[in-house]
Amino acid sequence: MDTSDRFGSNLPVPFPAGSSLRSGLSPAFSGELATTAAPQINSRVLLRGLTRYWGYILGVSLLGSLLAGCLIWYFVEPTYEAVSMLRIEPVQKKLFSTTDDYGDSRGIASYLETQVNLITSNYVLERAVGNPSIAKLPVIKLSKDPKAELRKKMKVAIVEDAYLIRVALALPNPEHAATIVNAVVESYLAYNNDYKRTANKGLKDKLNTQLEKLGNDLRAKRNELQALHQKGTVDVAKPKLNLSASKSDEDPPQPTFSSLTAERVQTMVDQMVRTDLELVSAQTALDVRQRAADRANGAEDAQQSQQDADNLQTQIAEEFHKDPAVVAVIEQIKEAKDQWDRAKNVARLPNDSARRAAERQHKKLTEEYNELWNAKFNEIKQRLKVVPGTSHSPEAIRALKMQVEELAQKREGQKKLYEDLKIEKKVVSSDTFEAHVLTYDISSLLHKMDLLTQNLQQVEFETDQESFRVAAVDRAAPPKTADNNKLVKYLAAAPVGILFTVLGLFLLLEIKAERVADPDSLSTRIRSEVYALPPLPRPQVHSLSSPDRDEQIQQFLQRLDHLRFGVCGRPAELGNGRCVLITSAISGEGKTTLASQLAARCGNAGMSTLLIDADLRRGHLCTLLDEPEGLGLSDVLNEEAAFNEVVISVRGGTFYLLPAGTPLKDTNRLLHSPNLPSLITHLRQHYDLVIIDSPPVLPVPDALILGRCVDGAVLTARYDISRFPQVERARRQLDSAGIAILGTVINEMRHSDSYYGRPYSDNSQRSS
Repeated sequence: MDTSDRFGSNLPVPFPAGSSLRSGLSPAFSGELATTAAPQINSRVLLRGLTRYWGYILGVSLLGSLLAGCLIWYFVEPTYEAVSMLRIEPVQKKLFSTTDDYGDSRGIASYLETQVNLITSNYVLERAVGNPSIAKLPVIKLSKDPKAELRKKMKVAIVEDAYLIRVALALPNPEHAATIVNAVVESYLAYNNDYKRTANKGLKDKLNTQLEKLGNDLRAKRNELQALHQKGTVDVAKPKLNLSASKSDEDPPQPTFSSLTAERVQTMVDQMVRTDLELVSAQTALDVRQRAADRANGAEDAQQSQQDADNLQTQIAEEFHKDPAVVAVIEQIKEAKDQWDRAKNVARLPNDSARRAAERQHKKLTEEYNELWNAKFNEIKQRLKVVPGTSHSPEAIRALKMQVEELAQKREGQKKLYEDLKIEKKVVSSDTFEAHVLTYDISSLLHKMDLLTQNLQQVEFETDQESFRVAAVDRAAPPKTADNNKLVKYLAAAPVGILFTVLGLFLLLEIKAERVADPDSLSTRIRSEVYALPPLPRPQVHSLSSPDRDEQIQQFLQRLDHLRFGVCGRPAELGNGRCVLITSAISGEGKTTLASQLAARCGNAGMSTLLIDADLRRGHLCTLLDEPEGLGLSDVLNEEAAFNEVVISVRGGTFYLLPAGTPLKDTNRLLHSPNLPSLITHLRQHYDLVIIDSPPVLPVPDALILGRCVDGAVLTARYDISRFPQVERARRQLDSAGIAILGTVINEMRHSDSYYGRPYSDNSQRSS
């Protein structure tokens, strides 16, 4: 046989329960064809596809790997990561403190996170991009939005368990990466220094103004005291910062204070000093918040306004996520996402109903979340702008103004009370009492100046130091080796990926092809008795020993006898002779070889058998049987030759051959002529069995026309070559033409002994 098969089946597939055979002339199955089954996927199907296409798979994979390698080599470049380290550590906060006072350790993590975000902020990156050293670099110059590109590519992270921030950038050019990292770090440090210098500028100005005013008052008091001293009527002691009520013999005469003691005077002076400091702090806070409100209204520079807007956006998001309705929707979205993920893992098809329902629910909740955001955004924004205590709040500004006014009134009241007490207790025309009052005033002014100076020094100290010290530990240097050489990885992974992709595509094609390999599946799908014939040993194969060759031949003949009996029946039942059509769905499925082998086997069984080559376009039986070509069927139907003149006795008269005759291009007229039925009727009367080898069913209609004159047809298929859809289509066309299917044959079914067993023969023959 000219075909090849696989493990599987060689005995006829058993009839389904309830089926019947009518003396060899009935089709193997009755009823309609089974519906088309889904393609079968198993290891044998995949192995056959691999063995069939391995050459194509390797070729396509090599070509694809070559193209992919060229593309990877051209487009993928190794990247070099430049790294700079920033050290941010807490420092002592109080300048005039007797104990070590460092920043709250709980705020260090938040401070580090803030600095990480500041490094990639718009202000820092814009200042870095404007640096002439990197403005002309290709990664900056060719980018539409260099700030966004840098923010995306830069990796800024806190080093675990350390006061360090790692700033890194990976680029194909190591020098460019180091230059950009250093520019960003310098921009951040400059921003940090500017912030420290301007943070307490308002408070420093207020304190300096107060110190200048106190200095003027001190000089005035000293001048008054100097004038009394020049009169020569008083002996004035040196003013003391630490006033005391004790007296010594060397002190000049003191005025009489019945109720106004030195301790009370000192207390009143301290209260006035504290009130002055509170007034300065409140006035400074009022100025700062007033400027913040002006920036919000567009009075300050655009950069500060953008920073305030970003802060406001963050506050709005925080307030939004605290809303109970939003929290409930977020929880529902999480549950819907979990259900969607579970449905995607369980579902086998993309359009699975559970998966689509979970997806719709997740989408619905997401839209509800977006609607809540749009509805509550302006409300939260307005509430944050007017909430008491915020920097932009009008209520907060008004509260500060009231506080400043109250402190100013309090200061005036204390000053008036102090002056009234001095007047009340003053001894008229007493220069000594006046001198002592001036001495107290000078001491209080010195005390005030001392406190203000300490506060000013503390502010200057905090301005220089802040709560944390920020410094660059390491400058970025151009790296020598690539940190992520994806080129080698991609070049190594591309051939493997392409090989598996091509392999999958070819295996998918093999699965879609639905090749005939299993007699049971074929019998079920076309509802016909299936006979599987093993391949005959090929003459050119010399590796098989003689017993093995004999065993293969014996196995083939036994399977062929099953077909002969199923198709032809017993000679006693033949009556007027039987006519059988051998055909296939398409060419190349072994029908011609099967017809010749079946005719020879029937002739060997003692049946007078005639084999007709009805392929009038291109007959092959003469070549196959090694008989000379000449006149044949076409000439007999055209009445150009008599049947007795063209019939050939094959191999000593075991069976007879009617060749195709003169080739024809158009056989329609000849096959529809009344000469064909008359000839077949005549041949039935002279032969026990007439076998007609016809053209395939799907390409030409010859087999359907010839089928009008036969008792039934045998449909052939080739193992691992024929396709289920084609065989099913041929069966449907034969049914529509009213041609009974006597059986279906799978040619060259390889390793058929796994289905049928070994050949049945006597032991002596096998041993010999």
